[in-house]
Amino acid sequence: MLFWGGSWVSAKVLSVQADPLLLSFCRFLLVFLFAIPFSQKEKRSKKKSLQLKTMDIRNIQHSWRWTILASVFLTAYNLVFFGGLQFGFSGKAGVIVTSLNPLFAFMLASLIEKNRPERLQIIGLLLGLCGGAMQTLPEIFWGDHTADIYTLFFVGAAILWSLLTISSRKAQIYSGVFTYTSRVYGLSALMLFLIMTISQGLAWLKSPVLQDQYFWLNQLYLAGPAGLFATGMYFWATHQKGSGKAASFTFIVPISALLLGFLLLGEKIQPWTIAGGGLSLAAVAIIQYTGRTPGRSFRQSGKAGKTTVNDNNLAVDIP
Repeated sequence: MLFWGGSWVSAKVLSVQADPLLLSFCRFLLVFLFAIPFSQKEKRSKKKSLQLKTMDIRNIQHSWRWTILASVFLTAYNLVFFGGLQFGFSGKAGVIVTSLNPLFAFMLASLIEKNRPERLQIIGLLLGLCGGAMQTLPEIFWGDHTADIYTLFFVGAAILWSLLTISSRKAQIYSGVFTYTSRVYGLSALMLFLIMTISQGLAWLKSPVLQDQYFWLNQLYLAGPAGLFATGMYFWATHQKGSGKAASFTFIVPISALLLGFLLLGEKIQPWTIAGGGLSLAAVAIIQYTGRTPGRSFRQSGKAGKTTVNDNNLAVDIP
C-alpha cells in the first residue's frame, strides 16, 4: 500500500510528459516483462497440480474470459488514472480512488454473490467514505473549481478498479499470482499497442520522452515496486482474502499518497485530511475484523470441473 501511495506521485510526474496511451503501454510492457521470469518459476503445490490435471475446457475458458475482462478494466483504469493526473493533484487523486474503491468493490461483490453485509461492515464502509469525503470535499467547494471535472475522473477510476478487483478474483482459479499478473498486463500492453499502431502508425516510437532517463526511472518504479510487487500482492489478496476484504486495505493508501505528495511535490496537507485519514484506518480495522465478507476464496471439489466459492457459510457455483 505504501508503494501504491508513491505511485500517485510518480504517475503525476509522468502524466505531463506524454499522453495516457503511451504512459500506460510502457507501464504494462515493463510489468509484463518483469513478471515472466516469476511466472515461469512459480511453484505450484502438489494439490494444485492435481487440480490442473482434472480441469476441463469449460474451466479454462472461464478463467481466460475473466482474465480478458480484467485486462479491459485495467487498461481503462490506467487511461483514466493518467488522464486525471494531468491536471489533478496526486494526493487528492489517491484519496478519492482508494476511499471509494472499497465501497464499490464490497457492494458489487455482495450483489453478485447475494451476500447481505453485516451491520459493522456497512458502518466500516460508511466511515471510509466519510474519511475520503472529509479529505476532498472542502477543497472541491472552497478550493480550485477549475479542477472539479477531474474529480469525476478519479471517481471513475475507483469504479474501474473495483470491477478489476472482482474480475481478478474470478480469473485466478487455476493460475498463480505472477502467472495471472503476466497474462493481464500482457493482454493490456497488446491492446494498447494495437490501438496506438492503428491510430498513429509507428510514429509513437519516435516520441522524445522515450529517450528521457527520468521517464524510465519513474516507469520502472511503477512497473516494479508499485506494479509487479504491490499489484501482484493485491491480486493474491483478492484470491486468498476475498475481494471485499482485499479492497479494504487500500484505505491505507490515502495517507501515504498525501504524505509523499507533500514531501516530494510540495502539495499542502489540510487539517481535514488528517481526520479523514484516521477514519479510513478505522474503516480498515472494522471491515477486516468482522465476520463474513463476499468474494472470500475459491476451492475445487472432488468432482472434476466443479468449482465453488466459499466464505464461511457462503458457497455459490461458478458457471
